[in-house]
Amino acid sequence: MMFITNLTNSFLCPYQVALDLSAFFNLTNEAFIAQAFKPLCALDSTNDWVNLESLGQPTAVRSKQLIDWLLSSVDDKPSCLDCKVFLDKQPLSSDNLYCLLHLASRLSLTITFLVHPDNQSSLIKATACLLEHAHTSLYFEHDFLHKNLYVAALNDAEKRSFACLKQVGFSDILSHPNITIGYAWMCLKAGVPEHACYQLNQALTRASTPYFKAHLFLHLLMMRFFSHQYDTVAHMAFPDLNPLTLDEKTTLYFLAAYSATLSRHLTKASDFFAQCQINQDTAITDESSLYRLNLYALFSVLQGHTDVAFQLEFKIKDYIATHHIQTTGLRYVNFINIARLYKKTKEYTQSLHYYQQAYQEIGHGGFSTSDHIYYAMNLGSLFEASKNIEAALNYWLKAAMHWLACDNPYALSWRPRLILCQETIQDIEKPLCLKKVSYFFSQKIKALYRQCGYKPVPDTTKSYYFVEDDAHITKKNCYIRQNMVIYTADSGLPLTSYHHLPESQALAGLVRFYLDMSFTFTQTDNTLIVDTYLNQQEITQITTAQKHAVSMQCAQVWFNELQPILCKQPIELALSPTVMAMQHTDAGLQVTFNRSFLNHTFSNADEIAILVQLDQSNIALTASHLAALPTLLQKRVVRINLTTS
Repeated sequence: MMFITNLTNSFLCPYQVALDLSAFFNLTNEAFIAQAFKPLCALDSTNDWVNLESLGQPTAVRSKQLIDWLLSSVDDKPSCLDCKVFLDKQPLSSDNLYCLLHLASRLSLTITFLVHPDNQSSLIKATACLLEHAHTSLYFEHDFLHKNLYVAALNDAEKRSFACLKQVGFSDILSHPNITIGYAWMCLKAGVPEHACYQLNQALTRASTPYFKAHLFLHLLMMRFFSHQYDTVAHMAFPDLNPLTLDEKTTLYFLAAYSATLSRHLTKASDFFAQCQINQDTAITDESSLYRLNLYALFSVLQGHTDVAFQLEFKIKDYIATHHIQTTGLRYVNFINIARLYKKTKEYTQSLHYYQQAYQEIGHGGFSTSDHIYYAMNLGSLFEASKNIEAALNYWLKAAMHWLACDNPYALSWRPRLILCQETIQDIEKPLCLKKVSYFFSQKIKALYRQCGYKPVPDTTKSYYFVEDDAHITKKNCYIRQNMVIYTADSGLPLTSYHHLPESQALAGLVRFYLDMSFTFTQTDNTLIVDTYLNQQEITQITTAQKHAVSMQCAQVWFNELQPILCKQPIELALSPTVMAMQHTDAGLQVTFNRSFLNHTFSNADEIAILVQLDQSNIALTASHLAALPTLLQKRVVRINLTTS
């Protein structure tokens, strides 16, 4: 089967490859087009953008959603696909690259890029990540414009692109700078910053008045900042900003200071802080000033002024407490910064306390995969620094399990990525190298094994796989040890090419060595399910272990011992503390969380009935609730009361 996508147009839709693929499979509909254009979640405040970091790399998230839907909707899904990607002189944007990467994880791909010779060298580098997938082949051709075979397909693809843009209200993006700005924000919130920045740059070169030059620059810098192009922002040349308001100028200078700090251009950062008049004596007036002082505290640390950073972070903490501020992202940032400061000064007990405080803000079932990984990495690193090697090993193993189980590894958020790939901030704009992450985990775990006196001999004759817990997975047994909770299933679970990478297999063997010392698995248990519901909570009592296993609908639980225990403990449901509000709408029950990417509208009548009842009081789990429970747990809208009487 040959699939053709045209990426040569000046105005592309977000995720053009996915939209062209939907037409190829005759699946195009208005709902699918709208999905490609809509925001990943509510992105209306600083708190929303802070929380978005936990969700992970936005482009990788949305592209997988689209590709998964397409492939699940095809009645006769092909096992292989011949892709012709027309680029000519255009670069391959990340949204389309991620679409191809997710396709490569599911199908055998032969991809031919039809490209201008001047573009080939950079394209080869940009697409090297596709070759991580064993059943992907790449080719590059130049002489394609005269191949009549493709003319009709190219024209059809171009018409389809303009029709999609018109459907969402952008039939003439060039007609006015404000329309260009609107299009750019739409692209950014959908996870496609390159389209946004490109069009704003083009509009900036056309701008004829200082007013539009200044305002286009304002939006361009903001979009580069929100898409983590920190090094680029730090080096942007500012135009005349006189047409902007004082608040707008202050915002620009602060974002530039922020970017220069993270990209370690501290002299530039100092200049920008001076221009926006932020220093250690800046008065706190609102939440914006709290975020700004948080960043100035980091700047102070990098300058060697840890005492100033401590002073600022506790000043922020006191203001939050005094004014009863409940903004999740702000409280999380404050606590985790204090934790890092205490770690830096080797006050490990205090550091651990504030790490736990930070993650309580986003916990209660609200962790994303990146949160699970980063939390375990932070605690593993902390225990390693304090010479508690057994605890360090436990947490690094847990981080590795979540990585191995991750169904979208390209979405790993940038903060753990910097550590795991040993990268600089400039590297995070390109797709994650999966092999580097698995290699880092392997080396870390091997070193900790040596310090603990363990000599791992992984079974090289057998493959081991880890998958994330999912509402649709029927689990059999539950295994609990310290902060590790894993399950087995009766039958094989669907795997992607991520699981089969040699580096992943090597890491999985190292992890399984430790688990085999702790649990007794059967010979057929080669695929293990990693719990994603529990966050920080360690299960320390058998009754609690039974309650958790019952809630996961497991028949038996192994708890710090080799003998299984039947799961018959009664359990109680409650609304998750992450839920902020519930509202009945025409579409169903709309649930709003303190982290907007968790927001969900429930349409199932049984699920709605349970949630309405829980809104009044906790309820005991009955047989009628069992069918709805997995989905409610996965959507983070309920929690299980694990306290013992």
